[in-house]
Amino acid sequence: KLPAYIRKRGLRTYKIGGGKHYVDILQPIWPKLESMNFNPSQLKAFQAALTNEFVAIQGPPGTGKTFLARQIVSALLDNVNIDTPILVICYKNQALDQFLEGILEKTRSIIRIGNKSQSEKLEEFNVKQRRPKYGYFRYAQEIEKLAKKYESLAKQQLIGLINISTQEIKQEMKNIEDQIQNAEKQLDNARNRADVSVMRKAKVVGMTTSGAARLRPWLNELGAKIVVIEEAAEVLESHIVTALSSQCQHVILLGDHKQLRPSTEVYELCQRYNLDISLFERMVSNGLNCHQLNVQHRMRPEFSSREVIV
Repeated sequence: KLPAYIRKRGLRTYKIGGGKHYVDILQPIWPKLESMNFNPSQLKAFQAALTNEFVAIQGPPGTGKTFLARQIVSALLDNVNIDTPILVICYKNQALDQFLEGILEKTRSIIRIGNKSQSEKLEEFNVKQRRPKYGYFRYAQEIEKLAKKYESLAKQQLIGLINISTQEIKQEMKNIEDQIQNAEKQLDNARNRADVSVMRKAKVVGMTTSGAARLRPWLNELGAKIVVIEEAAEVLESHIVTALSSQCQHVILLGDHKQLRPSTEVYELCQRYNLDISLFERMVSNGLNCHQLNVQHRMRPEFSSREVIV
């Protein structure tokens, strides 16, 4: 089934490879796309990813999952004109950095969420660096007001409580704690609203799965229509679900459930409730529009061409 944004707009011809190829995406057989350097399994998965509202792409290490994901995102950027950014989610920070660095060749309209990036190339694209450029100052007065409130509450906690009964002191301190917690919540909300306004103006937004789970309310407000999830076989199903808003129309999962699976802090949860089975693995096991990459590029040919011994 085609993504809703394609069905609605009726767009059939996509330019692929920066305009080197023009393809009628509704045709069952596509040209070879020589300039893309796809092998047959990658081409089939590429076609499926652009023309199905849900697709899972599985491949062992070295079969080009990340390369293919970048090509998919590049094609979407070239052809899909929607009012929300493409949301890219990875399990690890390192994988997210590598993915976004590759996308920089296509567009610099990128926002990276999170503080654990090790990439110097992505420093200027961190959401914290972009807040002032996209209307963050409209929240400055609110934040300043909250900061003054913190200071006032702290002073109240240190002075003005002499000659008051112990019970009154405890009650006053409890009131102050409640006000501080409320002020902190308001401050976080102001920052998150600013971040959403930044993300809305980007073409690609990247974050980890833990970041997506933490920012669930704001992702729902962002309403990304296209979500691409790398390392999907390692992600708890609940974390993937939290990343999908009610406005989502296109989901692309890439991973390898035969290599790594989700894990939990409590092993009993995996045994009793099958939490170590990802959404990706369930979809592959049930044959729901899944495609496998079967050509390995990482090993020397004399090794990769040998039959696998099970």
